[in-house]
Order: sequence, then C-alpha cells, then structure tokens
Amino acid sequence: TASPTPATIASTRAALKLLHGGTALRQQLWKNVHRLYSRLDELGYRLGPEPSPIVAAVLDTPQRALTLWKGLLDHGIYVNLMLPPATPEGNSLVRSSVSAAQTEEQMDQVGNAFSDLREIVFT
Repeated sequence: TASPTPATIASTRAALKLLHGGTALRQQLWKNVHRLYSRLDELGYRLGPEPSPIVAAVLDTPQRALTLWKGLLDHGIYVNLMLPPATPEGNSLVRSSVSAAQTEEQMDQVGNAFSDLREIVFT
C-alpha cells in the first residue's frame, strides 16, 4: 500500500525523459519566472528574496492578501493564499506557481491582473 501507483511511476519516467532530452523546458520556465517576478517588482509588490518557480507577493495584512487573492480570482487567475500563523513573521503571502507550459501572453495576463489590483491592495 505504500508503493507508488503504476500511473505515478509512468508519469515520473515520462517527465524525467523530457528533462533529459534538452534544456528547452528549463529555459522557458526561467524566462516565465523572470518575466513575472520583474513585472511584480516594477509594480512595487514586495516579493520573495529571489526569483523561483513560486513567486510570492508579501502583504502586511491578511485583509490585503485576501483582497488581492479574490481580485486575482475574479480576473481568472488562481494563486495560493497563505495567512498567519502559517507564514513567516506574521506576513501574508499570495503565491503564484509558474510553469514552462505558460505562454508569454498568459504571463502578461497575470502581470496585468496584479497591476489592475495594485491600487486596491495598497490604498
């Protein structure tokens, strides 16, 4: 009962084969990460210390984080909301997961949604 399912093993093997087949996916992932991280930084969001596939906007209150999370959802963007006490230093986080499968247009859509909501979140 503790063994992985055949489907899990097969999908893991397929993913590893893709990764060993070249660097295109990693390059696209990091291109998307830097695109979103840079955009949010330019908009004045406080972010995690360095770009990663999880881009976290740090907010000072749960209410601001909830407002941003709901606004992004209304824009068709799903992100993860993290609130105290499950977060460091009592801050709240809105975490965006970035993947290589996302297009430049999709990354711009996410950035535009954060831009649209900036005024609501920071006033």
